[in-house]
Amino acid sequence: MKKLVLSLLLLVALLTACTPARPRMPTATPQILPTATAAATSTPSAPTPTIELPVPEQPTETPTPKPPTPTPVPATPTPERVRAKVVRVIDGDTIEVEIAGKRYTVRYIGIDTPETKHPQKPVEWMGLEAAAKNEELVGGKIVELEKDVSETDRYGRLLRYVWVGDLMVNAELVRLGFAQVNTYPPDVRYADLFLNLQREAREAGRGLWGPTPTCTPILPTATYTPAPPTPVEAPAEAALTIEIESLTSPVRPGAHATLVIRTLPGAYCTITVYYKSGPSKAKGLDPKEADEAGRVSWTWKVGTRTTPGTWSIVVTASIDGQTASVRIPFEVQ
Repeated sequence: MKKLVLSLLLLVALLTACTPARPRMPTATPQILPTATAAATSTPSAPTPTIELPVPEQPTETPTPKPPTPTPVPATPTPERVRAKVVRVIDGDTIEVEIAGKRYTVRYIGIDTPETKHPQKPVEWMGLEAAAKNEELVGGKIVELEKDVSETDRYGRLLRYVWVGDLMVNAELVRLGFAQVNTYPPDVRYADLFLNLQREAREAGRGLWGPTPTCTPILPTATYTPAPPTPVEAPAEAALTIEIESLTSPVRPGAHATLVIRTLPGAYCTITVYYKSGPSKAKGLDPKEADEAGRVSWTWKVGTRTTPGTWSIVVTASIDGQTASVRIPFEVQ
């Protein structure tokens, strides 16, 4: 009996001793887990994703926006324009340029300035002023030449619009009143611009459209006719002058006007009648040669729509290298 009791007590003691040993095992297990996490954290592989962030940023900086900067070469002429060096200004609307070591004569498109170098015409009014302004705008400068449709005119001159930077010289001469619009199809790219600038110059009274000065005809004087004549005085005796003998003025629109002058016999004489709308294109105003008495006369019809006012007539005569010019006031009522 005692042996049975002792055996039961021993069994209970063994059971109680085995039960508490189980809770210690879980406590030991959590201790191993932290060490595993510590080993995991010690490896620097986890931070690597954060280092990869700058990597996409570097491509954004690498697209180097600097290569486009070399594109500021719009200083070079566009395909429509050719760069040239002006070597000579011939007159108000013609220049000579050098391109790649070769020289060309260039005629401005769409405009016309008074003549100064015509082989059969004397210097026209405002011609020298137009040539001087052209010299001021382009003389000795690098310009750009823009072609319209035609390459050259019948004289072999290049037909071009001439640019100095952002300034078109053709248009500037019209705007200042030194040139009139004179377009010939198919070269009419800037025709509307030229007409607007001409209207502006006319309304502002600039250049050719300005008030004409009071005419002071150059009359021959007795001083230049020495008596008796000597060989030394011969040039003075043959001095070229223009004397106004008669002029129909005032005259009404639709009526005819006549001008008679006297100059040296055989002198080549031209006449230009300027109205508000510009030079007259009436019949009867062709160049003429003075007769044996030195007289020249012109008769023309004043247009029915001519604006009343005081306009001007410019007469020029030339002979043996001499040139004379006179401006005459002309009234239309």
